[in-house]
Amino acid sequence: MYFIILLLYVYMMSFVTDTTYLGVSENSAWWTCITYNLVHLSFFHLLINSISFYCLWKYIKMLKKCIYIPLMIIIPMSSAVMFSHNLPTVGASAIIYTMIGMFLALFNYKKEDYIRLWILVMLSILITSFSDSINTGIHICSLSLSLIVSLIARRLYEQ
Repeated sequence: MYFIILLLYVYMMSFVTDTTYLGVSENSAWWTCITYNLVHLSFFHLLINSISFYCLWKYIKMLKKCIYIPLMIIIPMSSAVMFSHNLPTVGASAIIYTMIGMFLALFNYKKEDYIRLWILVMLSILITSFSDSINTGIHICSLSLSLIVSLIARRLYEQ
């Protein structure tokens, strides 16, 4: 849970200094494609992402590190590059959506569990798409890329 501790640390730093420059936008520095995942604008935002991360982490950590670590870094970065807009984007949601895609593609559970998760994802995307401050493109891209790459990895692993 080092990642959640890091998120909390960066959030607490926002009380001392402006951390919004770490958000990714069309005109931001290249390294913000990484740092935007660490910044949260409110405690509620941090709490939702932390709870989601923790719940999914129980399953994702069962995978080989050579699979999940690169995916959880590269896919949110790629999504940020493809879908940055003029308002800075912050939050670990892209990592969460990447983890959801990995879960859906790599784990075998009851059909009802998948249906519930898909309903939750679709509601989340629908609700957040009405806000200008939430970059739904990054969410959808992270989920889609994660699903595709994870399905390919699963296919290669099973052969």
